[in-house]
Amino acid sequence: MQDIAKKCNSSEFLGSLCYSRGMCYYLTSEYSTAIKCFLGALERITDPEEKIWLLAPLAVSLASLGEERKLEHVEAMARRFIEDGSFVHMEIVSRGLEGIGRAQGLLRQSKALKTLDEAMSIYSRIKQQESKMPFREVELARSKLEVVHYLQPNDSSIESIGVQGIHLAQEYGYPRHAQHMMRLLSASL
Repeated sequence: MQDIAKKCNSSEFLGSLCYSRGMCYYLTSEYSTAIKCFLGALERITDPEEKIWLLAPLAVSLASLGEERKLEHVEAMARRFIEDGSFVHMEIVSRGLEGIGRAQGLLRQSKALKTLDEAMSIYSRIKQQESKMPFREVELARSKLEVVHYLQPNDSSIESIGVQGIHLAQEYGYPRHAQHMMRLLSASL
């Protein structure tokens, strides 16, 4: 695929390949390699929507390695993209903020819940105006449970957040997310 992209002289296509490769490493928890791929994609991709889309897994990868300063840089970049307002699909903004909020939670930053609330607020507006996006809803529920688990492990709402998230994941057919939430919930109770 890289040979084809080079022959086509397409930086965007190479960027998409870097992103896809990064996601493979991200999903197998090989965060150092995922970060390299995501940064390579950021260099090549020019579309702000595609850039903010890849900032979510980049943020979580950085947080998973304890890279707090680099996460702050990614958050600032995302906020600049959002402020520019050149988005056709607001779900992308919601995803970017969800990833940053989740990453902040992994680093036990108190602002994580506020960031997730921003992402959920955007998703709620989308849901009212356009349509339901099951995967976005499941990811937001998973991230909220994860952040509450890290920041407020004794919070009485953790069980209801977890049960609701697990139900959504099972209803919409996302077993990996349901299993992750079950593990978090059982560790919290």
